[in-house]
Amino acid sequence: MAAPSRDGQPGRSGDPAAPERLRALGLPPSAWETVRLAAGDVLFEAGDPGDAFFVVVAGTVEAYLSDDHGRRVVLERLGPGSSFGELALLDGGPRTAGVAAASEATLQRLRRTVFDDTLARSPEVASRLLRLTGGRLRRSLRHTEYLFAWAELVADGRYDDAQAAIASAAAGADNDDTTRF
Repeated sequence: MAAPSRDGQPGRSGDPAAPERLRALGLPPSAWETVRLAAGDVLFEAGDPGDAFFVVVAGTVEAYLSDDHGRRVVLERLGPGSSFGELALLDGGPRTAGVAAASEATLQRLRRTVFDDTLARSPEVASRLLRLTGGRLRRSLRHTEYLFAWAELVADGRYDDAQAAIASAAAGADNDDTTRF
């Protein structure tokens, strides 16, 4: 796990829009802790307790699951302005995926106690997080549909069609996170 520096300065480098996204949540800078990760550092693993919400300020992290052989299967690459970790805070369950730095990265962390207090005080923040979670769920469902369609093609022995469908989805992924496929 990476050690945080508590400088309270969200978004000092990286995506210039990241500080605006942090401020849009309506929290003072002192609510956030800065976490710096070196490439390859693991922030948390699937199954760990969900104790914080994160926003990527600079660099890239990968959300992943490990297969039966211990190999990482990358679910999503998250860059500046992206957020993650809200699901475990909203439902109280453990982390559903691991997260590791794909490059040197700077994150802002909002701990559970501040998160819970903020949701209780601010219906606007709660509404934004519900939209964020709903959008992530919608993308996940779309990806599940892709996977089922591709699996059917493979099960029917139509490997070339499956490969073409995957390539087509990736080619049309300009503003869509299907690039993970």
